[in-house]
Parts: sequence; C-alpha cells; structure tokens
Amino acid sequence: MPSHSSILLIEDSPGECELFRLALVQTGLDVALYTEHDAEAAFYFLEDRAHHSQWSLQARSFTTP
Repeated sequence: MPSHSSILLIEDSPGECELFRLALVQTGLDVALYTEHDAEAAFYFLEDRAHHSQWSLQARSFTTP
C-alpha cells in the first residue's frame, strides 16, 4: 500500500498557518497539510488517525532483526 507524506502543523495563528501553506505550495511537494491549534488537539488528531490506520501511537522499535 503506497503511503502519502503529510505534515501536521500545530499553530494557533490562522495567518501563520496560511503562510506555511503558501510556502509549502511553492516547494512543489505533494504533501498533505493538516493543522491543529494546540498540542491537545494535535494529540486527538493523531489518536484518531491511529485508530483508522495500521500503526499505533505505542512505542515501536525501528531496529532490524
């Protein structure tokens, strides 16, 4: 299954979010941008994503066997 790159921007200023989005557009990268206004909202966003995907927020080892 191909994965799509994404960025979660945690920023409480709508203007700063828009500046970041415009800068990202200029890079030409094919990246999904998600924004949340604070760390708590970002945690719930990630928790929701974890429940709808194959991965978990629990610690994982990235070493190869």
